[in-house]
Amino acid sequence: MSIAGCTATGAPSNEDSPNHQIMDTQFTLVDPKERSNPDESDVDNRFQHTANVQFNTTKNQIIVKGRLKSGSRSCMETVLESASYNEKSDTLTVVVSDNRDESATICTEEISMVAYESTITFDSSLPGTVVVKHQSEDQEIVFTDSFTQ
Repeated sequence: MSIAGCTATGAPSNEDSPNHQIMDTQFTLVDPKERSNPDESDVDNRFQHTANVQFNTTKNQIIVKGRLKSGSRSCMETVLESASYNEKSDTLTVVVSDNRDESATICTEEISMVAYESTITFDSSLPGTVVVKHQSEDQEIVFTDSFTQ
């Protein structure tokens, strides 16, 4: 199953932020094979949440690439829940969520890794810290990682 090309844009949020404005957010589901490490022999690690952040200072972009562990792909939709900047802590927080697709009529119980890429564009310089969170269907944070420039 190929899911490459699914894209969404979200509404940016700037909490108390006159200096670093989020101008655009993009979120794309990508083929998990593009994000898997072919040398990864540890089966336990293949099915773990992951995230990696790139700071592109030339384009004023934060690029988040990750994998979210998801149950029942026939009923779930992975989305960029939020991207918000907090000036006081100079932190961008990115939340990727696995939500139930209410239009699904039949649900299977398979576990799958959903690979994604999100690009957050700022109007000027980038924040010093990026926190990536994965959120489950019941709003529980199941993964958190922090990255600094």
